[in-house]
Amino acid sequence: MSAEVIPIGGRCERHGPYTGQPIRGFSGRLRVICPGCEAERQDRAMLTEAAEREERFRRGLAASGIEALFAGATLDGYRMTHPGQVQAVSVCRGYASSPERCLILVGTTGTGKTHLASAILLQRMRRGDAVRYTTAASAVQTVQDVYRSKDRTVREAVERYSRPDLLCLDELGMQVETDSAARILTQILDERYAAQRPTILISNRGLDEVAASIGDRAWSRVQEGAVTLVCVWPDYRRTMVK
Repeated sequence: MSAEVIPIGGRCERHGPYTGQPIRGFSGRLRVICPGCEAERQDRAMLTEAAEREERFRRGLAASGIEALFAGATLDGYRMTHPGQVQAVSVCRGYASSPERCLILVGTTGTGKTHLASAILLQRMRRGDAVRYTTAASAVQTVQDVYRSKDRTVREAVERYSRPDLLCLDELGMQVETDSAARILTQILDERYAAQRPTILISNRGLDEVAASIGDRAWSRVQEGAVTLVCVWPDYRRTMVK
């Protein structure tokens, strides 16, 4: 049978008289903490934690490559005027909650695909994930530039895209389609597949053209367990200015 803990009174210079439960410190001695001081300490700790979390988010955003236009993108802020958009947002909410494998967004220009993807990236950042946004052309150029530079290795350049918890490759099919470009994209996607890291792919082209831009092997792996959204509603940008 445990002994009853009897509250002990005391006086705090800041809060005046108080009654508190005795606790045993590291030295083994019992001491009593002013409840008012303890509440203030916890409030300060929460504020400090929130500030540190926001600072980590700010640094992550700066390093993520997310375009300034979409730095505040949210799924709630995506304006829906078409049934297909409602379905797309529902799918994106599920993916943002638990991203697995690939999310493929294809369709006509101006349908808000980059907004949706950026909103997912930002939501995952808030949960502590490392994310990166890039266009396919930029990723290819970054790796190709290493061949002409001694500042980094090809491995370091590829890992820039293969290591983040969530990667978004935008404008697939818009890059110059060479064997070198296809090999680079294949390597990035292969490494992400092997590490079971999810990837968001975006293109204004059809699925066949997307497949051609990254190669058959990478496309086969991308499709495994993937969710595909075909965005064919009216221009999203025009609805935003009404």
